[in-house]
Amino acid sequence: MVKIFIGNLPDGGLVKNEDVRPLFEAYGAVTECEVIKNYGFVHMDSEAAATAAIKDLNGHELQGRKMKVELSEHKGGRQKNTQKLFVGNIADGTTSQVENKSLKLPTIRSAI
Repeated sequence: MVKIFIGNLPDGGLVKNEDVRPLFEAYGAVTECEVIKNYGFVHMDSEAAATAAIKDLNGHELQGRKMKVELSEHKGGRQKNTQKLFVGNIADGTTSQVENKSLKLPTIRSAI
């Protein structure tokens, strides 16, 4: 999965998820799309599709503003491809110490 940053969107909630998602779906499968104020993130399955979308959509005009579209960077440098995992129905009082002990997964970068 590739995480793409989209920025320079108009303020005031003029752009919604449903405005952005189809733009990226033209390049491949979109697993997640979230617009937050004047920026957002799009997750795509294919690195090739994400690269093409970034190349073509950077500078694309949306609601009178040119979008900034680039590979999302993790704090401290470029982010490696990651997967999100939701774990629910955990008892109250469970701490983040569960992160790497109960799941046989690669390094967990964050837990909420």
